[in-house]
Amino acid sequence: MLREDGLVQVWIGVDAGKQAHHAAAVDVAGRVLWSTRVANDQQAIADLIGRVGADDEVV
Repeated sequence: MLREDGLVQVWIGVDAGKQAHHAAAVDVAGRVLWSTRVANDQQAIADLIGRVGADDEVV
């Protein structure tokens, strides 16, 4: 669903663990857009952050 300013609202949650993490993105209607396992290492976490997008508003 687009907001008046043209942005799409998406929430991203991360369940942190010792060996691995799990991340998921959900839209305003509650639909799961993606869900993935993330290794507990610096590159995998950087890749997850990059997946959000450099131009996105993070709150």
